[in-house]
Amino acid sequence: MTEHAANPGEAFQSAQRNFVRSLAAYSLLSYLFLFKDRHNGNIMLDTAGHVIHIDFGFVFGIAPGGNFSLEGSTPFKLTEEMIEVMDGLRSSLFSEFVTLFCCGFLALQAHCDTFVTLVEVTSRGSTFPCFDGKDSADIISKMQERFCPELNKEETIAHVLDVIKESIGSYGTKQYDYFQYLSQGIAA
Repeated sequence: MTEHAANPGEAFQSAQRNFVRSLAAYSLLSYLFLFKDRHNGNIMLDTAGHVIHIDFGFVFGIAPGGNFSLEGSTPFKLTEEMIEVMDGLRSSLFSEFVTLFCCGFLALQAHCDTFVTLVEVTSRGSTFPCFDGKDSADIISKMQERFCPELNKEETIAHVLDVIKESIGSYGTKQYDYFQYLSQGIAA
């Protein structure tokens, strides 16, 4: 993209902003709906810098390794490389990511009941692997807990900041990416 742009520096900055914004949205959805199988082969970038997740076969906590999941305890994928694209933890781009994640969470939290209803309806009689043979009430209850509907705004922001901190450079994420590199040749 930057090779063919009239102003490569401006094109790169635009791609960085698109990366930050789309990463915040992707991270929110990954956390709330428990996307798994988040290796680098399933996370794409378009030419404008937007993060695009493919392969939604593992949601609501089901994972390729079954009960053994290296990504299980990580809220969402936030690698050192992603932080590097945002110019580091002390950058304005990372601050924008945090702000967007917090504001996005608050906006989604306000519609928690709608999401719960949609998942509840979808789960009824579903043969989707995330629901088939599973306790839908438990899946829905845990999803609702992730929305933290009982917290006020300040408590929610504190919780969300903890979720982000827990995701930064997660050991489980690093190990899963390394496993994918060894077993599939997918670059970490």
